[in-house]
Amino acid sequence: MQTQAATDTAVLALYARAIPVAQRIVDNVRPDQLDATTPCTEWDVRALLNHSIGLYRIIAASAGNGPMPAPDDDLVGDDPRAAFATAAGAAHVALHAPGALERTYHLPWGEMAGLDLARISFADTVIHAWDLAKATGQLAALDPDLCEAVVAWGRTAMRPEYRTPEAGFGPELPAPPDAPACARLAAFYGRRP
Repeated sequence: MQTQAATDTAVLALYARAIPVAQRIVDNVRPDQLDATTPCTEWDVRALLNHSIGLYRIIAASAGNGPMPAPDDDLVGDDPRAAFATAAGAAHVALHAPGALERTYHLPWGEMAGLDLARISFADTVIHAWDLAKATGQLAALDPDLCEAVVAWGRTAMRPEYRTPEAGFGPELPAPPDAPACARLAAFYGRRP
């Protein structure tokens, strides 16, 4: 059985690996693609980026590192690459601070333990990196270990009420057991690979 410290370390290590993968995809989004549709049927590319940047900024703000974004703020601005990098960096600092995963965060949707917040942000990063890659014609084959970890966590955490267009997840779709890890990730979260 894994100790809590080992679990914390594993989540942070996976999260640290996921951010550069997502940043690479964001870096390759062209300005003319910001209005493109995404696998998240409620969001175009700009709205998807706004969501991701917003979550990172909420994490940082909850840790006392900056102001809390308002729900209708445009966090993407004119430079999505820089906005994403700055926000992801601030969340990384917040979640890697001593004791960060043991504390409780006061978030706009309620209180959450730090380890749970790190897991959610890690999963959100990987899922939406896949969405963004798919929406902008980039290779959607992410690091298989990251995809496997997000599916494994989702199998324990995903509830039926989370599978709505507003939440960004659809019903699980079938995927062959021998499908690539990222195709299984997409299918589990209601996306068509």
